[in-house]
Amino acid sequence: GWPGFEAREIVPVALDASKLHEYAGTYVVAGTPLKARVEVEGDRLVISLSGDDGRELIPTGQDTFAEALRGSSLRFGRGDDGTVQTLLVAGREAQRVSETEESENGGA
Repeated sequence: GWPGFEAREIVPVALDASKLHEYAGTYVVAGTPLKARVEVEGDRLVISLSGDDGRELIPTGQDTFAEALRGSSLRFGRGDDGTVQTLLVAGREAQRVSETEESENGGA
């Protein structure tokens, strides 16, 4: 293999499918057009970034997931009330927005 391009092994952890809905929603990076939509499809979590095709997220720990295709890791952050409020992806923190906020901001 090439240095720096070694395959990263993803070690999945068990996550109750009923918990997946805690992560579902739309997340936006303030001041940018970047938008991530996280949805539950059956018993798996799928992420779409700015309208691309969805990619499966594999649970790897408490509030952490790996993108099945690229192996990049994502971390969800919870607020004081325990609800998921942020998504850290590619070094950027995206805030979860409500469906009403999304439509007010011209969301699809």
